[in-house]
Order: sequence, then C-alpha cells, then structure tokens
Amino acid sequence: MPSIRKKDNEDSEKDIFYKTIKPNTLRKNLYKIIDEINRDYRVIYVKGSDDSKSAVLLSKKGFDAFRETYAVLANGQLAASLERENDEFVDIDTMIQEIEGK
Repeated sequence: MPSIRKKDNEDSEKDIFYKTIKPNTLRKNLYKIIDEINRDYRVIYVKGSDDSKSAVLLSKKGFDAFRETYAVLANGQLAASLERENDEFVDIDTMIQEIEGK
C-alpha cells in the first residue's frame, strides 16, 4: 500500500491509512482511538521504546480481512487460480479437487 505521509502535530507521522502514536496517547484516548480505527479504517502503530514494547491496532474488520488474505496466500488457492488465469476452459470441480488434494 503506498504511503502518503505528512507530519502529524499530535505524534510523529500519519498518512491516510496509518498513524503512529505514543503509548501515553493510546492510554489517554483509548475509546476515541478505537472509534477512529473503525470509522476511518486506519491502522494505528503504537511506538514504544523498542519493538518488544510496540504494537499495531486495527479494527476487527481489518483483522478479519488480514486473516482471510493470509489464508488465501498460505493455502495456495491464489497461486492455483493465477496459473489457470489464461486457460480457455477450466472445469471448476477439477480445479477444486486439485486444490484440496483429492
């Protein structure tokens, strides 16, 4: 996803889909930030002092989309579909059996 970043006076940087905040900002504004995440479909990066103290917050809907995308990529369905993209005739039942390993 392309980044369109500009300086954010509240914390460090933000773009259309991504915003970086400090843990104290999250603590003070948790419910407001949850509303923002769901309303604007934005991902929030909570920047701690190092990676072990940092986190990423996203909406339930965004998390479900991420899981679905990961599952499609991990199980080979996308690759199998792309291999058949230019086939003149594809038997869907045969394709499903091949994907499922039957």
